[in-house]
Amino acid sequence: MSSHIADPLPAEQLAELSGCSLRQLQRCFSDHFGLSVMEFYRRLRLEKANELLRHSALPIAEITAITGFATMQHFSRCFAQALRSAGTTQAARAGRTRIGGRQR
Repeated sequence: MSSHIADPLPAEQLAELSGCSLRQLQRCFSDHFGLSVMEFYRRLRLEKANELLRHSALPIAEITAITGFATMQHFSRCFAQALRSAGTTQAARAGRTRIGGRQR
């Protein structure tokens, strides 16, 4: 997966390369990571994008292509969603919850 950040492989091909069925691969990812194969892959790509955003001067359009997102809009939507999820996770770890947009 790491060697195919720019051109993500379909789950079926990942299963074939892993020497197992698609269902076995899906089960393994779910059991070990709590994510689907493609959710895990997307997170891997977003982590690479975050690294490039933080440590390079590359334009966002180039980072979008390097990390295998078809459009900047799709990349932006996925990145923003990942940030929201990370913020929710951090708030939960700190014992805070958000209700109706207000922190309690």
